[in-house]
Amino acid sequence: MAGMFPEALEQMEYCYELTDDKETLMVRDSNEVTLHHDVCVHLHRVYTKLAVKAHEDGDPDTSVNYYLKAYNRARAGTLQFIADRPKKLNNVVE
Repeated sequence: MAGMFPEALEQMEYCYELTDDKETLMVRDSNEVTLHHDVCVHLHRVYTKLAVKAHEDGDPDTSVNYYLKAYNRARAGTLQFIADRPKKLNNVVE
């Protein structure tokens, strides 16, 4: 992780904590998607990319940890695409 990436991830995690259980922070009209949901989407994407990178670099333990973080953030945001996480995690472990 080079550049400002670690700091950005830290800020996103801080935003996650600030918006947790704050249903009043709506960012879209008709869909009623909360800011917390959007933060979860972004954190899920970042942790998944980190997991793939760690796997490519030959570090399966770190990859699994990042996949678990991605899964937990997806679950926290009640995201529709969390079903594919165990499949990807299984591919890393094998």
